[in-house]
Amino acid sequence: MGHFIGPPGNQGIVSSGIFGPNTAPPGFVGQFAIVAMTGGGSPNSATTNGMAVRDTSGVWHLIDTSALGARAILGVTQNPSGDGWVCGTNAPGGIDAFAGSVPDSNLVLAGIDTGLTHPLTAVTQDAGTLFWATLDNNVVSTPDLVSFSAVPGHGPGSYTGLGIAMVGDPVDSVIVGLGSGTAGILNSADNITWASLGSVNFATESDSFVTSNTIVIDGNGNYNAVGREAGNGLGAVSSDGIAFTLTTLNAVTTVPTVLANDGEGGPLLVATRDGHVLVADSMADIPAATPVKVSSTNITCAASIPGPLFLVGDANGITYTSTDGVTWVTETTGLEGLTLTGAASTAGF
Repeated sequence: MGHFIGPPGNQGIVSSGIFGPNTAPPGFVGQFAIVAMTGGGSPNSATTNGMAVRDTSGVWHLIDTSALGARAILGVTQNPSGDGWVCGTNAPGGIDAFAGSVPDSNLVLAGIDTGLTHPLTAVTQDAGTLFWATLDNNVVSTPDLVSFSAVPGHGPGSYTGLGIAMVGDPVDSVIVGLGSGTAGILNSADNITWASLGSVNFATESDSFVTSNTIVIDGNGNYNAVGREAGNGLGAVSSDGIAFTLTTLNAVTTVPTVLANDGEGGPLLVATRDGHVLVADSMADIPAATPVKVSSTNITCAASIPGPLFLVGDANGITYTSTDGVTWVTETTGLEGLTLTGAASTAGF
């Protein structure tokens, strides 16, 4: 798959409908998408949202998300059609959660009422169907962004899903999140019946509960997740979604919160609660990587594309990009001041 890597150099340029009302520039192709909620507080009580898309020339475009109303966006992925992006919201006060869809040709997001009150967090896709982890121990899916259904996550009753990934044909799906104690991984062979892998002492980091980038599938088809156990930073890797190898991430100065990989053989990025980033060829190499201080606060989202080009965002709404994981450039996205909750790229699709 060919990718044009836009230079991380057009910072300070944020467009919003400059080619006409809510119209993207001719030939617009999205490269990264980030989403956000009101800074601080609980992710299911936040009522402010934001979304921006970076095109292949490095220009950021604010998306009109008014159709989502007073809801926060907690996760984003590329649309299964390949045209644009799909996100999901919380359900503050017990109102219905919304899905959102925005094509590359338009800077306006369409809001879709799911008819469900499950707060939607991390989102992924398999064979054209979208799947969301939720904050309340359920899995929500839709084949068409019209009809939505939910099945129990079968994790502990307090389970909070903060990352979801799957490999199809035959499907093998994994959700990582916050379970009772350290029972933080769920598995399913059909996306209907889910079970907790209680034997794996791993859970995602609980700080802020706002990230959806806690698990990725690398170029070898392995699941890679980051989290903790007894306060120690952990990486979890599995080839089948069932048997996980845990690696203590000694090089991480605090608990890792998010990670990114292009899914096409590129390096793995791990970021932490105190603003550090580490880049290595694999999870096994992360403990030997040198932490690079990027942000003054919790890094809450990450994504990458081949090249590589890395993107991370933090709890203050600041976004950074890098081509080597060492030198980072601050981008201007228009979402500064919010808490970034998710990032996605066109890689792997």
